[in-house]
Amino acid sequence: MSSKDAISYFLSKDLRITAKDGLPLAATLYEPTAATGLTAPLCLVIINSEAGVKRSFYEPFAEHLAGRGAAVLTYDYRGIGGSLTSEIREAEASITQWGKLDAAGALDWAQQYIAKLPVFVIAHGLGGQLVGLTEEPDQANEYLFIASGLDHHLFWPKTDRMRRNWRYGVKLPMLIRTFGYLPRGSLANSTDLPAAAALRIAKWARDEDGAYGVEKTPGFEALTAPITAYSFSDDEWTSAIAAEGLLDCYPNARSVHIPLTPFRAGVEEIGHDGFFNSASEDLLWPRATEWLRREIPLVMAEREAAEAAEREAQGLPPKPTKQQIARAAKLRAIAGTEAARKAAEAAAIAEQEAAKQAAEEDENARRSSRRRGARAGRRARRSVDNAVRAAGSAVRAAVSNEGAPADATEDRRSALAERRAERAQRRAARAEAQQKDAAASTPAIAAKPSGDVDQATGMPIPNADEARRQAAAIARMAKASEQPKVPVPRGDSGGEAGAARVVGDGGTSGGTGNKSIRDQFRRVPTRRQKSVRDTDVE
Repeated sequence: MSSKDAISYFLSKDLRITAKDGLPLAATLYEPTAATGLTAPLCLVIINSEAGVKRSFYEPFAEHLAGRGAAVLTYDYRGIGGSLTSEIREAEASITQWGKLDAAGALDWAQQYIAKLPVFVIAHGLGGQLVGLTEEPDQANEYLFIASGLDHHLFWPKTDRMRRNWRYGVKLPMLIRTFGYLPRGSLANSTDLPAAAALRIAKWARDEDGAYGVEKTPGFEALTAPITAYSFSDDEWTSAIAAEGLLDCYPNARSVHIPLTPFRAGVEEIGHDGFFNSASEDLLWPRATEWLRREIPLVMAEREAAEAAEREAQGLPPKPTKQQIARAAKLRAIAGTEAARKAAEAAAIAEQEAAKQAAEEDENARRSSRRRGARAGRRARRSVDNAVRAAGSAVRAAVSNEGAPADATEDRRSALAERRAERAQRRAARAEAQQKDAAASTPAIAAKPSGDVDQATGMPIPNADEARRQAAAIARMAKASEQPKVPVPRGDSGGEAGAARVVGDGGTSGGTGNKSIRDQFRRVPTRRQKSVRDTDVE
């Protein structure tokens, strides 16, 4: 992915950072966007530029790193590029200030950018020596030196020593006296250098230990962070031996030196500045990104181990890891889901209980209503029965008080007896007529005793004598029923409670020989009897 393709994966903004002495320095911050799939940068990379090189030179490389998740800070030393506040001849910037004040200020700003974010420093050329001038170089977790080394002539072949001695001993002072500054291209600088800075560079080059031997700052020995150094065989300003000599100036730092040739790197040439050119994006820049990907987890692991040891020394429990935190969050989510499920189940059960209770209350209300309705119906029926009984009592009282209803009853009985006598006479006449017809047609049949059956009714047909006797009996019964009832007076003698008696034929009332109507007619034959004899009726 080229830097042009990575534009949508990062954002850049210009800002000012503060040096150790409060001087503002021009800087640019490159940050990854959400298009990279990250919510925050993985690390912060500070680029310490070569002497006399503006921060804009490192822009493609910074964009490349930002598009892959790293925040990158580039800045100009005082007296260079955007940090030049006066004429170059009037600038009093010194290379010692670049390390002690400017590079140290960039490290301080990094600590305030994002808390506990890994900080890496990529130093180009002379920027590798500036690391030892800072008071707290271990504020950065690791360092990557690109073409950084010492400039002493002993680190070069004998054929080049004379030329290098003439460059720093004759040419450079003469140019500064002539122009008042060091013009661009005189050394590895792509811009003009202030005179004080250029003269200090020449002094470092004449010392075998460079800045470490001249400045005697404690930062060189205080650095314990790992250092990875790359040197290139076609670099005319830094050799492989010079790169190793610079690493020896940091005795307490773990260092790794990787010498490269253009053939091994897969490019035609690298030189002193070729690593940061856009042409090296596909072949050299991945070495820097792989270095970051490899070192970031190691830095985080070392930091966690140090924090765990510190917490253990303080008697505190160990800090949970990311996996433990994620597991705890997952368990909390599961517990919250389980609690919500239980709450929903409890709510459903409560709703069911409420519905059941409401149904029971409705059923009880219906049952109570039905019971009340049944009781009301029973009360109504009792009221009706009472009213009927009262009406019957009233009727009976009226009948007992008035004689008309009793006479009407006797009249109905007399009429019924008359109708029965008439029906008996008609049957007798019909039987006599049938006997006459039978005697006329068949003499043998006429001689038979009575006992034929009526074909219409299925009843036995009596003969004429029996029919006359029955008619006489029925007439007597009708006459007896027409006689009025005589109430028997209540008396102490006899011990009976005034039973009603009627006067029979030829009898006197009140005597023991008198009989009631039921006793007189208890032997009267019914309709289903075949015949009735005269002697059966008293």
